[in-house]
Amino acid sequence: MTLAGHRSFASAWKTLLARSTSPRLAWIATRASFLSLLLYFVLRPENYGLTPNALDPVFYTGYATNLDDLLRGVGQHHYFVSRWSAYLPGHVFTEIFGASAGRLVLRLVLCTSILTVVWRFGRRWKWTVGQELLAGTVLVTMPMFARAFFTDYTEYVVVSYGIVLLSLCLRTRQSWWSVTAIGVLGALMLVANPLALTVIGAPMVVAAVFGARSFIGRVSIAFGIGASLVATLGAGLLLFRWHYGIANVYQPTIDFMRNPPGPDPLRSPRNDWVVRFTWLYGPPLLMSAYLLFAWVRRVRLDRTELTALGLCACQYAYQWYDQIVRRGDGLEISYYWSFMYPAYGLLLLVAVGRASSGVRNSRLFAAGVLWLALLVFGVPSALRFPTGLGFFTLLLAALGVAVAMARRTVFAAAMVVLGVLGWTQVGAPPYDPRAYHPFNMSPYYDQVYRQAGSPSEQLHAEVVWFEEQMDRVPHDELASFVPAGNQSIIVIAIYAPHVVNRVIERKAAPTHMVVRALSAREPGMPLVIAVLGRPGDVAKATKGLAGVADIGEPVLDVTHSSALRSRLVVYVIDDSDYLPFAWTADVLTRNVGVLDGTVLHVAAADPVGQMTPGPVLPLDAGTYLATLRYSSAAPEGTGVGRFWVAGPEGPTVDATLIGTGGADSTISLMFTVEVDGTIWQFPSERSIAEEVDIQSVTLEEL
Repeated sequence: MTLAGHRSFASAWKTLLARSTSPRLAWIATRASFLSLLLYFVLRPENYGLTPNALDPVFYTGYATNLDDLLRGVGQHHYFVSRWSAYLPGHVFTEIFGASAGRLVLRLVLCTSILTVVWRFGRRWKWTVGQELLAGTVLVTMPMFARAFFTDYTEYVVVSYGIVLLSLCLRTRQSWWSVTAIGVLGALMLVANPLALTVIGAPMVVAAVFGARSFIGRVSIAFGIGASLVATLGAGLLLFRWHYGIANVYQPTIDFMRNPPGPDPLRSPRNDWVVRFTWLYGPPLLMSAYLLFAWVRRVRLDRTELTALGLCACQYAYQWYDQIVRRGDGLEISYYWSFMYPAYGLLLLVAVGRASSGVRNSRLFAAGVLWLALLVFGVPSALRFPTGLGFFTLLLAALGVAVAMARRTVFAAAMVVLGVLGWTQVGAPPYDPRAYHPFNMSPYYDQVYRQAGSPSEQLHAEVVWFEEQMDRVPHDELASFVPAGNQSIIVIAIYAPHVVNRVIERKAAPTHMVVRALSAREPGMPLVIAVLGRPGDVAKATKGLAGVADIGEPVLDVTHSSALRSRLVVYVIDDSDYLPFAWTADVLTRNVGVLDGTVLHVAAADPVGQMTPGPVLPLDAGTYLATLRYSSAAPEGTGVGRFWVAGPEGPTVDATLIGTGGADSTISLMFTVEVDGTIWQFPSERSIAEEVDIQSVTLEEL
């Protein structure tokens, strides 16, 4: 770089620093933070919005608050690890402020950033402070935004980063810092969810086309966006390779996209919800009102307004395309529908700003109070929208009334449209799909506000408590979990055992519980079993476990005094203390025969060959004795089959199964394990068509 180039680069940084520390920007950010706090305490939004899918957001809460344990225990077994832009900010704020306060402080920072950027965006129209407050309030309190914003799922990244990105893309002229910010934000959204490409693609094109006057300038913008996007992706790759030892943090997502799963089980087989999810029709109402108001007022829209309208229309069309043509979930599931909000919210912001131009601050304040009252008090059941034709008739009537009012006063007309937009979310008709589908995909927009102490907040408190307790347990990242009711199947997602086969069904036989835990045990590591749930159910599960294995006393036995009031009992069993242990036939994998209680009965007519392939489990170094208990109707002394021990190098020792004349008998095999953590197997097979009963396989360390 030349000396002139160095000076130019230094000058650019000096300019950016001066702008970012200017008194005007500091004053805007201060107002934004105060408004964010005021709205939070007035509306009291649900702090941990888990609907409609309560499980997936907790996985991301886990990565934010329990990152090291998840990276050790889960690693790259799921694409969750790829989405670092969703959980790393939460992890940083958790480390500084704690799990509960940290996620709220993060959202305060995000909301402050959103308001600061969009208020600067409104300077081109010379918005007054009253306009800024009203437009900003509507933008960040719309239930569609708040529901997504207060979850830990990736949708919070899409709605928050997306609004900022679109605001920057619609600048009349781009600068090097705005181009860089667009690329960085786009990369962070893509990392959070690759489907965010549908949100950022068109705005980036707009930024390149309208952000400069010359062809070279447009190419430079496109190159700058691409370079900063790639640099951000590369920074994440290097961070996880250097600090966490993960070679390619994006590989799980790449694999997932190459081999996507089948149809989404959350997708309804019928489309009844289309006429009940009234919020789906907010964007076309807003766009129609905007254009009709301009027509009746004979107002010429500027390029920014037309672009905002175009982006909203394109995104809305894509959401329907995804749902109907691609057979996706772009409309039905709220965390995909939230992809609509950056374009929808920005158009709403511009519309409120345009309609409130020249209006006295007292009227703007009154409109803001009415809007907040609608959100706080909601809609009486009798005034909820009807379904089907009745709803669309009312929607068109409201639009007609607003257009007629706009001839005299555009602000009042705009407030009518705004009220209807809010009504479509908090006053939607009842929705109960239980007659035809097990899942309720309603996002419950009418339950976003005044929900302090809601069940989802209690669940978050339980999650935080559970993690704090588990951190007292050695090797908690390798635990197997027995969920015993009380939403414990969701709470344990903080450790993501669902994706590494460490969830054990409580209603299974106690022997099977231990077998499942053994199969998930890491080489050379102790066996850790955690039971969580309703105190009574936990007591039953632990009693059953103690009855089948010498698991000793629990290292932890605590009950939460608040939230869901769950009990947690954890056992840590070092080395082979759980031995001797007997696998009854009902918990073994079976190739032939039928179960008679805990005994596998193989009839003479069944095929010959392997009867039971296992058990299969890792063993530490030592000398062991494996015993098969069985009986056979074949005459005594007749060779019936074989029982053997197979190590990593193949069969080690074996013995012949002989006829017992129907009496019970045992075969014992002694073997030596040389290396910790190697996998051993104890199969049995039948070589002739004689009746055999397999009762159990017992393993003990000598």
